[in-house]
Amino acid sequence: MSDTIRCFITEKEKEYYAEAYVCGLHSSVAVSIEQWLRNISDSRMVITDSFHGVVFSILFNKPFLFLGNEVRGNTRVDSLFEMLDIDKTQTASLDWKCINHKISEWRVKSFDFLINSLK
Repeated sequence: MSDTIRCFITEKEKEYYAEAYVCGLHSSVAVSIEQWLRNISDSRMVITDSFHGVVFSILFNKPFLFLGNEVRGNTRVDSLFEMLDIDKTQTASLDWKCINHKISEWRVKSFDFLINSLK
């Protein structure tokens, strides 16, 4: 993890008066999937370069900062942001009611697609 990212995380820890949980940024501490999810669920803000860190931040309605990772690719995150009308520069203050509504709409569309495909 670069010194710039470490400094940014330290600033955010002070701002939120809490320890940052780093999701996907090559943390040297191995945690179980359950603990990883709990860390996101219990956090006040998530800093991640992981698609799954973004997804679970959204599902748990947690503000987050996505640090793009060109090595793993950003296409899935960009697509998710587009589907949910998320401005990637404003992920620390999102309208969760609106986003949750869009997620519900996509669930219905997905369910309908599956049902129609299986007929």
